[in-house]
Amino acid sequence: MQRMNRRKVFFGIVLAAVLLFALLSIPAPEPPLAESVAGKSFTWKQDAQWNALEATFQQSRSIGCNGLKELIDKGFRQGQRTLAALTKSQFGPDAAIFTDLEKTSSASAPWWPPARRGSGITSSS
Repeated sequence: MQRMNRRKVFFGIVLAAVLLFALLSIPAPEPPLAESVAGKSFTWKQDAQWNALEATFQQSRSIGCNGLKELIDKGFRQGQRTLAALTKSQFGPDAAIFTDLEKTSSASAPWWPPARRGSGITSSS
C-alpha cells in the first residue's frame, strides 16, 4: 500500500513537471508596434548642420590649434555658462536651453582631437 502511494506521488510529480514544461514552452506573442513607429525609419533631418560641421572642421584643420585657441576657449566658456544655468533651475524637455547646449557642443565638435587607439574611445570614421 505504501509503495502504491509513492508511485502515485512520483507519477503526479513527473506529470506536473511535464505539463509545466509544456506550458512554459509556448512562446509569448510578439508585442505590437506603435502605429507611428511601424514602417518608418529614423531621420534626423539636420543635413545642413552636418554640412556646416564638416565645413568648420575643414576650416579648423587649415587654421591649426594655435589659431583656434581663442575660439575654443570662447566655446568652453559658453558651455560652462549654459551648464551653470541648467544647475540653477529646472527646465522642461522642450526648453531652448537644451537646444543652446546642443548647438554649443556640436559647434565645438570639429575641435576635438580624434580618439587614439587603445584609449577606449571609439570613432565612427
